[in-house]
Amino acid sequence: TLVLKFEKEAQKKDHNIILCDRSVIDAVVYLRAHPKFKKDADKLFIRVKDWIPTYDKFFLLDPKDVPYQIDRIRKETLDDRQKLHNSFLYFFAETGISYEMLSGTLEQRIEKVKKLF
Repeated sequence: TLVLKFEKEAQKKDHNIILCDRSVIDAVVYLRAHPKFKKDADKLFIRVKDWIPTYDKFFLLDPKDVPYQIDRIRKETLDDRQKLHNSFLYFFAETGISYEMLSGTLEQRIEKVKKLF
């Protein structure tokens, strides 16, 4: 996937921290959010599973703290947004992948991430 390609390129450089707003699990979770694509999501997860340990930490934003807006890129309804968030929560619980929920203002979320590293 494109995300995997970008992450591999970033790892080749000597950075202390690499923050990505997307990960290899995103496509899996998006597919899982639509029940008719669960088998496809499971196949995709098998393909990217070995890449998951390269992440030190996954973060999930609390949607209540991120302003809801529709623009040229974001076109999902508020309900769709919540369903996708729930899909991430379910995925992390089902797979046992640990994550950190980020909530609060942008400044508070940034400070929380800084403290973890």
